[in-house]
Amino acid sequence: MFSFPFIVAFVSSVFWIFPAIRNYKTKLFLYFLVLAVSDPVGIIVVSLFKGLSTAFYVFFALLLVASLKVFFSSQKLYLTILTIFFLMTVAVAFSPVNIRYIASMIEHIVVAFIFIGILLSYVAMTSKVKGYHIILVLYEISIILKILFIILNVELGLGYFYTTTIFQMLIAVYFSVYKETDNKLLIDLKNV
Repeated sequence: MFSFPFIVAFVSSVFWIFPAIRNYKTKLFLYFLVLAVSDPVGIIVVSLFKGLSTAFYVFFALLLVASLKVFFSSQKLYLTILTIFFLMTVAVAFSPVNIRYIASMIEHIVVAFIFIGILLSYVAMTSKVKGYHIILVLYEISIILKILFIILNVELGLGYFYTTTIFQMLIAVYFSVYKETDNKLLIDLKNV
């Protein structure tokens, strides 16, 4: 009844529940909560409304940006970006599929830049690099690449799907074990 890729996607969505639980009461809790909820809801939406699946992911990418409010230094900048992305989400909801993918990729690029900003800010303040921040950036880059390959119609097949899904599941395991406040994978740049 269910295809193997569907089962892999479902198992992957289960993996993302644990980072949300582990990161409860941290600055990234809402980010991980959106990740935990987006895949199960996405599977349901894809099953029921095949044509709206990409519009759904544009909406959830908007929620990812919204979940990172605590990292914006300016409330005005946060509201401006959110408003632009909300209008973009509404505008592309019934656009061609590639336009929706581009919109989703733009939102993930903004999330990646927020994480890069967090990483660089931490390095500037402490002269140390947290592996946690690097893995956040890597996760977002993996999503951006996945979307880019879809837009460019790169035929990588199921092998690429399985590889990226396993990579993202390993990232979920990492975030299930560690929080941003943990000092694991800490690189002191003064001693390098």
